[in-house]
Amino acid sequence: MATRAQKTRLALFFLISISVLVGFLLVVAGSHWFKSRTPYTLRFEDIGVGGLNKGAAVKYLGTTIGRVEEVYIDSVAITTVNVDVSVDPKQSNAITDETRAAIGNLGITGLKYITLIPGSPSAKPLPPGAIIKGDETFLADFEKQAEVISAKVEL
Repeated sequence: MATRAQKTRLALFFLISISVLVGFLLVVAGSHWFKSRTPYTLRFEDIGVGGLNKGAAVKYLGTTIGRVEEVYIDSVAITTVNVDVSVDPKQSNAITDETRAAIGNLGITGLKYITLIPGSPSAKPLPPGAIIKGDETFLADFEKQAEVISAKVEL
């Protein structure tokens, strides 16, 4: 049978262990969740965004600078898909009024990411919350041309 002192030490051990675990989780997860980010909205007009999911990477010149927060159809223009992204504030100065967005493929998985195409160095930085126009990638244009060619071959 355990004595009162042993029970007290065991309870104290559990309280300290749980406190250390909770503190560790708050430091690790909190640094990711509560990190300030700069929001932008990307507009893809008549461009398919299949495979682009919440949490996908946003890359600038191959470097990951943010993530996709939301993908939704525009409430006014139903052929437009809006993508809300958040970017690390240290990197947001690279996003200018000439920056364009395109969708890239992650290998053969079908998953996609956003790649930001820079404008000229003299362009003005975009303010937080601004809209960035989405462009088609080379592969998307290539797929459309392949569909046209296959339709002609069938005829």
